[in-house]
Formats: sequence, structure tokens, C-alpha cells
Amino acid sequence: MAETDENQQPRNSEPNWVEKWTLCTSVATFLVLAATLVAVICYVGQMKTANGLTRETLDAQTRPYVFPRVDYQTFQGSTATSEGTRSTVHFTLVNFGKFPAASEIKSRLVYTRAEITSVDVNTSPVIHRFIFPTEVQQPIQAISETEPTPGDLEDMGKGRGHVYVGIVVNYRGHMTKICQKYALDDTTQPRQQPTLIVPSEPCSDPNSNYAN
Repeated sequence: MAETDENQQPRNSEPNWVEKWTLCTSVATFLVLAATLVAVICYVGQMKTANGLTRETLDAQTRPYVFPRVDYQTFQGSTATSEGTRSTVHFTLVNFGKFPAASEIKSRLVYTRAEITSVDVNTSPVIHRFIFPTEVQQPIQAISETEPTPGDLEDMGKGRGHVYVGIVVNYRGHMTKICQKYALDDTTQPRQQPTLIVPSEPCSDPNSNYAN
């Protein structure tokens, strides 16, 4: 029995190659799976980036681009409107894109002797228009919030102060906002409507002219 125990002792201390092979195989399998998982994550990230770029490119090619154009020659220092006697100027909306745009428009005209940085259009009524590409649109009036006084009209005719026009257009998740400052002609004859001078200047507030 002693010989039998002695013969068994070396066999018990010999390496178990089956267990080692199983362990190595498990580690290799884990590394392969981990590498595969990393590759899949990278591929999904690349696909998301590619899809995002594709959507942005498609949107840029198919979206509308709506921009207001102020007709400075239509300015009137005092005229009758639905809101009473006001200073007004007309503007139109041009769609440079390929698809029509359901638009919400707000606008305001401000005459002031002092400099201002921007025009607040929040108090103006919302106008809804469907703007088709390349189609000539009906003019819209930008109207002053208050009636011009006789002193305002006299100063306008003498070229005193400035006229500011602010327009905001929201359409299909996009927005165009402009704010322009106009000087007044100082050669206006008595009883004539004052005249705006071009070119206009953008309002000094950097956020008052914006498009996305």
C-alpha cells in the first residue's frame, strides 16, 4: 500500500492540462467577445454620425429658406391702418428653398430720435402665411405701436431720428430674424410723406439679425 501511495503522489502534483486548456479557451473567448463588442459600439457610433450627416444634408437640400425684404419706398410717416393712424412700411417674404413653408410672422416699426439696439416684435399680432418658392407674395405691413405725433412727423420730415424695422419669421422649425435701421431724408417738402434713405444698417444688437 505504501508503494501505491508513493506512485499516486507524483500524479496528483502533475499540472491538469484539461483545466488549463479550458481556462485559456475561456479567456480567449472573452477577449474575442470584448473586441467584437467594442467593434459593434464603434460601428453603431459611426452609423449614427453618418445618418446624422445624411439627415443634415437632406434637410439643407430640401428645406425652405424664408427671408424678408423691406420695401423702403413704401414708408409712410402717418397713414390709416386697422390699428389706427400709424407709421408703416411694407415688406415681402421670399422663399429661396425648394419646398413651401407655413410661416408665422411678427413685425414692428419704430420711429425714435434716440438710438436703440433692437426692435421688440412681441407685442405685434401674428400673421400666418404659406410661402411658396419663387412666388411673389402679397406685401405685409410693419406698423408702429403708437400713433406718430405732429412733432414726430415734423422731425421725420427734417431727417431727425431713425426708423427701425424688426421682422421675425418662424417656419418648419427654423427662424429668420432681421432688424434694420434707416436714416430719414432731410429734404422732405412740407405736407409730403417722409422718405427713408438706403442702404440701411443692421441693428447694433448682434442677436437681432439671425437665421437658422
